[in-house]
Amino acid sequence: MSIWAKVVTAVRGGVNEAGEAIVDHQALRILDQEIRDADDNLSKSKVALTGIIAKRKLADKKVESLKSSVEEYEGYAIQALEKDDETLATEIAE
Repeated sequence: MSIWAKVVTAVRGGVNEAGEAIVDHQALRILDQEIRDADDNLSKSKVALTGIIAKRKLADKKVESLKSSVEEYEGYAIQALEKDDETLATEIAE
């Protein structure tokens, strides 16, 4: 290896060491910022989860309402069939 290659390698090593020294020196500051970022992300996730839960509850209510309507109309259709009114039963079923 030539002397210039060794000099370049030494400079690159020095740059890496300087970078690591900066990171080491700022480790607590970096850690604190990462904790703040994680807290922010957690808060955003909680808000999003609350929205999802609310949408789920609305969807569940809608499903229950639709089930109730289906049961009601099934009853009407059965009553129409019991009276031998297939036309009305078909209309109700549609």
